[in-house]
Amino acid sequence: MTWDRPIYGISAGSQLAAEISLGLFTLVALGYCVWLARRDRKVWPLMVWAGGAPMALWEPMQNIVTHVVYPEIDQHTAFEIYDRPMPIYLVLVYMCYFGIWVPLLMKKFEDYVSVRQVMRYYFITVAFAAAFEPVPVSGFKWWQYYGSSQPLKFFGIPIWWFFVNAMVIVGVAVIFTVLRRRVLTADWQSVVFIPGGLFVCGGLHLSAGIPVYAAIGSGLSSATTIPLSLVSCGLAIVWVYLLARLATTPTPARDLTGTFDSAVRAERVAPA
Repeated sequence: MTWDRPIYGISAGSQLAAEISLGLFTLVALGYCVWLARRDRKVWPLMVWAGGAPMALWEPMQNIVTHVVYPEIDQHTAFEIYDRPMPIYLVLVYMCYFGIWVPLLMKKFEDYVSVRQVMRYYFITVAFAAAFEPVPVSGFKWWQYYGSSQPLKFFGIPIWWFFVNAMVIVGVAVIFTVLRRRVLTADWQSVVFIPGGLFVCGGLHLSAGIPVYAAIGSGLSSATTIPLSLVSCGLAIVWVYLLARLATTPTPARDLTGTFDSAVRAERVAPA
């Protein structure tokens, strides 16, 4: 099974720079998660960090419809799906990206932050993505967005990616927080974050990106892809707002350790 795409290569020096720099950031993310796990005596931060690796399996599937390509000639390949070889540094991108920001946001959400604060974190993430991604794309060509149907490029990246990617990061943090708060009864059960991250990541990205997915994957002109890319940006913002409402809704029945809080226990044992 193949799809037409530009095939290009990567130099040994550029690939080594990607693996070393992103590897270092991944170790920083691991260090943060280890510190957080030791401080709080919880394993869930390490589960979030480890879950970044399987999330990378989503990449080749979305690359097909959104026309993204990685250098395939002389590539150090981590895995291949749909005849799309994915480089080792892609896995490191997911592990450092999600391994730092998601645990940090989850700690913020534990304190029931306001909807306004969640939206602020989201737009900070959008700004970070817009500042970060032009470096590997325009500077080093570690990946590329190809085809004439790519809408509203900013230094080689269609702007809708900033909004949808940021929504996925905030959304994963919200959903994992809610799972810990309302579903998981023990810290060790956070191991579900390792496989679960892939499904949450893919589902969130698809939920906002599908309008522009369809436009780009169908080869439509910019007259169609530009409006639909803006629709995807709007959907991402709406999803973050709805997720923010979910994250900021208190759950009095259980605290984050999975035990009933004292107020509810007192109410349940009080005489009629």
